[in-house]
Amino acid sequence: MANRFTDRLAYHRSQENIGGKGEDDYFLDILSSIEKYGLSITHVFSNEDDAFLDFSYSIGLYDTYGQPEIIVSGFPMDLAQFVINELGRRYEDGFIPQQNTRYQDFLGGGMDVVFRLMSPTFIERMMLSSMWFYDEEIAFPAYQCICPDLNNVFPWEDGFDESWRKRQALLFEGAPITAVEQEILDDFDRSRGVQ
Repeated sequence: MANRFTDRLAYHRSQENIGGKGEDDYFLDILSSIEKYGLSITHVFSNEDDAFLDFSYSIGLYDTYGQPEIIVSGFPMDLAQFVINELGRRYEDGFIPQQNTRYQDFLGGGMDVVFRLMSPTFIERMMLSSMWFYDEEIAFPAYQCICPDLNNVFPWEDGFDESWRKRQALLFEGAPITAVEQEILDDFDRSRGVQ
């Protein structure tokens, strides 16, 4: 892939204190990855004391390709990294994913994925490095990549194995707020000191 240098990258590179909180190396790594690959990926993992699901998301796809960022919830890190990088590679080739369309060739093994636009409520709470990159002033779109149960049935379809529901938060517009999603909202509020 060719090096990229957008106006947003130029803006961030021109700032004397990129992170603003002693986190310069982290933010410089994000910028370097976007310049080199067109995106950066952040993985958020729970520790033993946390109840929330692991998730991974992109930073820079909207700036580089004009296509939505992506988040995956409950995927193992290697698989999440593969799916996000694969979507970036496809964006570079001109791919434009359609919402609610089954894509068979992202996961392999006969398992489909579906992309749905994320709710801004979850974007603001979960994609903090993307919010930093876009200066919290640009309303960037983001897709959630949703995987099915082992029978290739999605959570909104009849016959879905409900035991899989707690493995993946549903972050798209109109998704039901269950205990899984409520924990994300509550965790954000706790981290901000909201009662």
